[in-house]
Amino acid sequence: MIGLCLALMISLSGCDSDTALTRAVRHNDLAATKDLVARGVPVNQKNGSGESPSMIAAERASPEIVEILLASGADVLASDKNGYTPLLLAAGRGRADNVIVLLNAGANVNSATPTMYTPLMAAADRGWTETVKLLIEKGAQLDAKTAQGYTALMSAVWSRNVETVQALLDGGADASLKNNKGETALMIAEGLDEKKMVAALNKK
Repeated sequence: MIGLCLALMISLSGCDSDTALTRAVRHNDLAATKDLVARGVPVNQKNGSGESPSMIAAERASPEIVEILLASGADVLASDKNGYTPLLLAAGRGRADNVIVLLNAGANVNSATPTMYTPLMAAADRGWTETVKLLIEKGAQLDAKTAQGYTALMSAVWSRNVETVQALLDGGADASLKNNKGETALMIAEGLDEKKMVAALNKK
């Protein structure tokens, strides 16, 4: 009943850029989400910020909500103005649970933004080791580069999480690659004075 009341209130409010469904999803409100979907609210309608319900759910909601949206026709390949897809957003939040749901629904593990930023890089950037391992297991390209030449391994170095760096090395990431500045992952680690990372990278 509470979920239904919330669904009705947010559908009438119009007080901000969120749609009724994006707000319900943002609050991880399963009951309200179910009610809105059952009443035929468009599952791909974006809010004023250009976010679709599936994008928000990927980061903030339970896998069950993500599954409900996808089963109701939500676009698993939707992207925002920066080219961020639900999968990239879930990876960047370390939401391995939602990453699995999205991949099972047909998300492209190697999808990339216009700057060639991938879900693996997003997870590595923030040191989400388990999500990195999952994406590698599902076929993520280890040595893809951004437009600036950065790899997931370089992103992991910047995260300062040696376990994430090691996961990428164990997966076969090429430590010899250079970015557009001519830097390798090892050079970045040395610049950050990350001794454990330097040791791990020197073993390769």
